[in-house]
Amino acid sequence: MKLNRRVWWLIVPVLVVSYALVFSALYYFEKNTYFKQEQARLQLQLSQLTSIFDRYNNFIDVYYSSLISSSALRDVLIEKNDRVRAFAIERNLSLILSDLSNIKFNHLNLAIIDGNGTIKYFYVGGENPFSQPSKRIPAIVADMFANKQVTLKKVLHGQDKTEIIQARIINPLTMRRPLSGAWQEDSVAVILMFELTSFDQQRQLLIEKMGYEVLLSHEQDFYDTHKHEDRVHGSEHFSNLLWAHMAYDEERIDHVLKRLLYKMLLGALVLMVFSSILLVLLIERFITRPIQNLEERIVAMNDDGGDFPVVTDAHDEISALQRAFSKLYSRLKTSYELTKVQAQTDSLTKLHNRRMFNESVDSLIRRANKDTHIALIYIDLDHFKFVNDNYGHKVGDILLQEFAQRLSNVVRLKDIVMGDDRDLARLAGDEFAVIVHDFPDDMVLNKMADRILAIFSAGFNCSAGHFPVTAS
Repeated sequence: MKLNRRVWWLIVPVLVVSYALVFSALYYFEKNTYFKQEQARLQLQLSQLTSIFDRYNNFIDVYYSSLISSSALRDVLIEKNDRVRAFAIERNLSLILSDLSNIKFNHLNLAIIDGNGTIKYFYVGGENPFSQPSKRIPAIVADMFANKQVTLKKVLHGQDKTEIIQARIINPLTMRRPLSGAWQEDSVAVILMFELTSFDQQRQLLIEKMGYEVLLSHEQDFYDTHKHEDRVHGSEHFSNLLWAHMAYDEERIDHVLKRLLYKMLLGALVLMVFSSILLVLLIERFITRPIQNLEERIVAMNDDGGDFPVVTDAHDEISALQRAFSKLYSRLKTSYELTKVQAQTDSLTKLHNRRMFNESVDSLIRRANKDTHIALIYIDLDHFKFVNDNYGHKVGDILLQEFAQRLSNVVRLKDIVMGDDRDLARLAGDEFAVIVHDFPDDMVLNKMADRILAIFSAGFNCSAGHFPVTAS
C-alpha cells in the first residue's frame, strides 16, 4: 500500500479515537456542569418559594399575636352592636393589609366561634369581594374543643390551593386560656385563615412554565422514595409547617442533553474531517510528496544511467535522506565501476580480457552483414617464457605492460579505421588479439600487421632491458 493511502488508514482511525475520547470527556464535563447549573437554579427557585411562604407565615404570626392582645378583639367580643364590631375589626385589618404590597391575599377568613359551634362573628376579605367563609372552619374548631387543643397552626394544601390557619381558644373576659372546667361554656375560638395566593401563583409558574414538579407534604420522607429517580431535585422545610419537594422535568433534561450530544457529535465530525484533510495535506506536502519525488528521480537515474539528483542544503528529514542516498549511490557507483573494470580488463596490461574479447566478437558478428569487414589479428610473443624463467616474473610483467602500451599506440594511428578501445585484448599470458572492423580494404590490415611486427625489429627494448622476443 502506498504511503499516501496508508496515511488515511493510519490517521483517520487515530483521529476518530482521539476525538471520541476528548469529546466524551468534554460531554461528561458539560453534562455535569449542566446538572450543577440546573440544581443551583432549582435551589434558587426553592429559596424564592420559601421566601414567599415565610412572608405569609410572618404576617400571620405578627398579626394574630397583635390581634389577640389588641383592644379591637375585646371590643368585638363585648360589643353587641354588629356595626360597631364590624367597624372595629375591619378598620384594624384594613390598616394592616394596606401596608402589605409584596404578597397577595385571597379568601381571608377571620371568625369567632364558641364551644357549641355558633359563629359569633366572621369576616371574609381579600382580592375577591364575593368570597364566602370557608366550610372547613367549623370542623376545625369542633376538633379543637373536643381535643382541648388551645392553639393550632396548620397549613392546608391541595393541588392548586394552599391555605394557612392559626387559631386559639380563649376566655372572652380574661383573653387568656380557659379554665379546664369551662371549655365550651365560657370559651371562644379566634380563627384566622387565608389562601397563600402569591405562593400558589409562584408554584403554578414553576410547574407550568419552568418545568418543575412541586409537591407539598407534611412529612419529610414522603419524597425519599423518588430521590434517586430525579437527577435534579431539592427539598425545603417551610417554618416547620410544610415540606416542599421540587424536581426538574426529566424529559426536558433528556431533551437538553440530546441536543448537547448532537451538537458535540456534529462539531466533532466537522473538526475531525477538517483535521484529517489538513493533516493529510500537510503530510503529503512535506513528507509523501518529497519522498515520491525522490523515488521518481532515483528511478529515472537508474533508467537513464545519469548522476544522482542534486542534493539540497535543507535541514529537514527528507533532505537528510536524500543526502544519505546520494552518499550511498556514490559509493555503489564507484564500487560498480571498479568491479566492472576488474571484470572487463586485464589487471596487468589494462587491456580487455578474454571475456570482453568474446563479447566483442559476438557483438560484431550479430551486427555484421554482407558489406561488413571483420578481421582478427592474433599475436603470440615468442621466447617470452625464456625471459620469465631467466629474468623473473617481475621483468616479464614489465615487458608485457610496455608491449601492451606500444600495441595500443600502433593500432590507434589516424590512418587506420577501426572501433573503440575494446578491440584490443590480452587472451592469455603472452597471447594478444586485435579485432579490426569497418575497414575499407585489406591494405589497412597489412599496414597494421607491419607496424605490429616493427615493434620487434631487433628484439624488444623496454625499461627492464633488451630481450630476444619476437611476435608471430
